[in-house]
Amino acid sequence: MENGEIKKTVRRLRLSDNLLRICTNISAIGKDVKQIYWWEVLTPTFTPTLKVKDCTITAVTQ
Repeated sequence: MENGEIKKTVRRLRLSDNLLRICTNISAIGKDVKQIYWWEVLTPTFTPTLKVKDCTITAVTQ
């Protein structure tokens, strides 16, 4: 990101933190709302974009 704009995509990263820590580290909530449908959730969910500080991210192993 540069000046709040996404400049390029990054692949093969994994969010490696626990949900309680992620929720307590939310520093901003966007005004947009997107529908999220994922294989592990039976009911689609509507959620805004979140900014999370101090979140652990690791590289995906091969």
